[in-house]
Amino acid sequence: PMQLARYTAFLATKKLPTPHLAHKIAGKVVEPKYKNIEVNDYFLDTIRKGMYDVCNAPRGTAHRTMSHLPILVAGKTGTSQVVSIPQSEKRRMKESQMEYYSRSHALFTSYAPFNHPKFVVTVLVEHGGHGGSTSGPIAAEIYKWMFKKGYFKDEIKITPKK
Repeated sequence: PMQLARYTAFLATKKLPTPHLAHKIAGKVVEPKYKNIEVNDYFLDTIRKGMYDVCNAPRGTAHRTMSHLPILVAGKTGTSQVVSIPQSEKRRMKESQMEYYSRSHALFTSYAPFNHPKFVVTVLVEHGGHGGSTSGPIAAEIYKWMFKKGYFKDEIKITPKK
């Protein structure tokens, strides 16, 4: 999840952060460090638009859990298959009917606010099934809590131009 969060931050800001575990050490603020990577803005904008649509377009895989939030979120759902199951069998199986350790991992990574990215939320639920229906709602609750605590106090929900 840490690497996924790092690269989500890069997609949002075009700066790859170096992870750190503390805001302060011995009273001194740990200054964030970033690595600049050259990437064509066209490609980043295309990815960002796709991540926006995942959370905000009616057919997006995280639309149900993200579109009602008071801030604009961009994200990506994911399902990581744990065991190899032929496609013909998988169509007839429900994740809930599989043995626990055979169930897929549920992933969701996101950033907000879309227009001025400040935060990344990445959720992995081992053997949780599908990212949009399992990890997405957890991320939505985190964003709701952050909004309630004032992390987005200067942000308003503005839909970007198409």
